[in-house]
Amino acid sequence: MQFGSGDIFVLYTDGLVEARNGVDNEFGEKRLMDYVAEHRDDSPDALLNGLFENGEAFAGSFHDDVTLMVLKVK
Repeated sequence: MQFGSGDIFVLYTDGLVEARNGVDNEFGEKRLMDYVAEHRDDSPDALLNGLFENGEAFAGSFHDDVTLMVLKVK
């Protein structure tokens, strides 16, 4: 597998994608991928913080552990 400049890798546990809002909708992988695509020019730190903030805004709070790692190829 070859990686190119600007490629982004997001490693995560299920705590983010399985977070549920007040009407029992899941945050989901699509919402995660959409967020990363929309913010692909952000720094890894900004992406990481933004994903946490977006997840909390969606679900109110996390009921499971959330682990995220964002890697960006230079």
